Amino acid sequence: MYTKEILEEIDKKKNNCLQKIVIHENISNRFYRKHIIYGLPQIIIPITMTFASQIIENKETLRLATGIGFLLNGICTCFHTFFDFKVLSLNHERASFKYIELTNYINTNLLKVDRISSNLLLDHVSNEMKNLECYSPSTQNVCISDCCLNKK
Repeated sequence: MYTKEILEEIDKKKNNCLQKIVIHENISNRFYRKHIIYGLPQIIIPITMTFASQIIENKETLRLATGIGFLLNGICTCFHTFFDFKVLSLNHERASFKYIELTNYINTNLLKVDRISSNLLLDHVSNEMKNLECYSPSTQNVCISDCCLNKK
């Protein structure tokens, strides 16, 4: 039997899922932007250095320019490789999809005419939430104020 208390509990869990979806999507987007920010110079710097080496005639200036270019390229490569922002982005994106799946599961079960028992649904949703919280990437140092949750 779906009592008011059980429906409120299920609704609370669904809202928690929706909140986690937004948080993981925001973190995923942030890591993807960092992936692009540190990856783009790895393409632009060597191309620029190629043209600069053809234009600059002074050997000392050329040495300095190529040295600085290689240094900047090395720093960007280091950040890009060791922090692996693309993988971090994908992990948060996967977590977001898992929470979307759970939210859809809750919605479809609540809309069904011949729905499963309320205790079974609540137990299943609670177990799934625990699993997702255990295996999802951390969101510890993330702002979850209204301004962050309402951003798209």
